[in-house]
Amino acid sequence: MIGNINQSNEAFLMDTLGKHTLQGAEFNSSERYPPPTCHPGTRVDLSDRIWRWVNNTTREKRILWLHGPAGVGKSATMQTVAEEDSDSQSPVLGATLFFSRPSKRDDPQRVFVTIAYQLAVKYPEYRQHVLGMLTVDPKLPTKSMKEQFKRLIAQPFGHMELLKSHYDTVVIVIDGLDECKGEQAQRDLMLLIAKFNLDFPSSPLIWIIASRPESHLQVLFSSEPLQSTHLDVDIPIDSDEACRDVELFLRDRFTEIRQKFPSSFLLTQEWPRESQFTKLSMSSSGLFVFASTAIRFIEDEGYNNPVMQLEKVLAVIDSTTPVELSVHPLASLDGLYASILSAIPADVYESTNEILLQFVGESGILKGWDFSEACNFLGFSQPRIFSSISKLHSVLKVPRPDNALLRELMVYHASFTDYLNSPRSGSFFLDPSQIRLHALSLSVRVMREAHCEAESNVRASRILISWPSRGQDPQDLQRRMAAEAIQLFNNLYEAHGYEGSPVDLKLISAFFRDLEFPTAFLETCGRSFYVLILNSFLKTVRSSPLRGIVLVTY
Repeated sequence: MIGNINQSNEAFLMDTLGKHTLQGAEFNSSERYPPPTCHPGTRVDLSDRIWRWVNNTTREKRILWLHGPAGVGKSATMQTVAEEDSDSQSPVLGATLFFSRPSKRDDPQRVFVTIAYQLAVKYPEYRQHVLGMLTVDPKLPTKSMKEQFKRLIAQPFGHMELLKSHYDTVVIVIDGLDECKGEQAQRDLMLLIAKFNLDFPSSPLIWIIASRPESHLQVLFSSEPLQSTHLDVDIPIDSDEACRDVELFLRDRFTEIRQKFPSSFLLTQEWPRESQFTKLSMSSSGLFVFASTAIRFIEDEGYNNPVMQLEKVLAVIDSTTPVELSVHPLASLDGLYASILSAIPADVYESTNEILLQFVGESGILKGWDFSEACNFLGFSQPRIFSSISKLHSVLKVPRPDNALLRELMVYHASFTDYLNSPRSGSFFLDPSQIRLHALSLSVRVMREAHCEAESNVRASRILISWPSRGQDPQDLQRRMAAEAIQLFNNLYEAHGYEGSPVDLKLISAFFRDLEFPTAFLETCGRSFYVLILNSFLKTVRSSPLRGIVLVTY
């Protein structure tokens, strides 16, 4: 079977496999651009330690667990290691997987397919094996994580000893294990890897895992079989190396800011003053996330006043008590986030909050969407969206208008997501119930725009396009918006009901009464989607105020 795979079939099978991967998980994916990297000259000792382990072919431990609290630079270190390998004369990196909860890149069922795809791209011998399995069983990418690991990793690299005769070391990097969906899935994933290393100690595969030291992961890594198979590398807060690195980072960035804003400084002016620099450096406590967020805030062109911005950061530091820091090491960062959010002008705050609800909220619906399409679903024009987030460039990666069709709005660091989704953020807390109600209102708006009750029909072509984009077919966008709105409405209805909702159920009933197959957008989605949403809706309305209206219609 393997011998019968021709070039055309190979391309088709690789494309099929690729569709089941975690999109954007690779270290060099455009979806992660620009990725976090170590500032030049920082994390040198840590990087050297990792490379010594990688290059030691007599190593006893085949898993390296790099762990530390949020903001110490774990992802930046993993990214830098991957980039250093890609530039080397004899690369050893086989695959990289960067989990991201905010970007919905967290599905455990796609982990080993993602790794297998990258390995298949790099190693022809392994590619032929995987494509042969897909020819026999095209549903392999949808099997359980355990079955995928067995057939994509254990069989080829263990029992069959693929690559062993050609490669001493093949490194697989998994960053952000704690952001993989579900604690049990995290345990299952690591136990599969650990057992493989015990069963096949001569396999070339070795694993670098980076995560926060969450309590369940500490218990897991201290138990068998992981305890005997992994090397523990801790990145503590306030270590000497971390503090030195943050100080180097800050000095270099302040030099760049002086060059970027020459009109803000007198030629003889010392800025920042050494006392200011020391206060900021010491308050960072080796946390790159605090230092980098502070720098982005200070150099924000929306304010164009780095001197004043630094004063605001120092005011946050002064207002954070030692008691708060002892209880919560990221208290200063929380204070900085609160200061950034407090600066949002009152006239755009409502719009800004809508954006945060759906892009940053734990159950927000627009994560992973292309930016301009998401803005159209919000009903926001290009000027409105950029005005609403003009004060958030220090915490959000905002796509430029010319590539808004290709990139998504992302947070710089998961700590901002954690802050907004925690009650400790006070008035900025993104309440899950408010996220759901807002998502519901968005879906209802799109459905109502598509519906003309006077004509008793539904047409996607009526949906408002608030941000037309060059090169995008507006009718195709309208059809996708209609389909997303209907599916979202049904999902929310089935999961939560609408008690206390402001939705006019009679209007929604009229929409479904007039929804018929075929219409332009339902033809695009297919009859099976039409039947799915119709059955879902009918099932959920049987015990609702819609029952008497809808069931008469059908």
